[in-house]
Amino acid sequence: MSYLGVAKGKIIELREKLPLPEGTQVEVSISLLHSAETAQLTLQCAGMLSDLIEDQRTAYEEALNRRLRFLRRLPVL
Repeated sequence: MSYLGVAKGKIIELREKLPLPEGTQVEVSISLLHSAETAQLTLQCAGMLSDLIEDQRTAYEEALNRRLRFLRRLPVL
């Protein structure tokens, strides 16, 4: 069975009623639907770094690497 719905905090509100008795236990699998807005934003961002000159690309990659190392640090207790 597949139903469309909207997430609202810990609740998923379905567009239609389920054909199940009240209290039936179910397993839920989530698949995100990509909206036209998401697709448009993806297309706008695609390739945006392709025209960087070598110095800019190097600086970008160094900044990205520093951030990734920072995210992997363990908290000090």
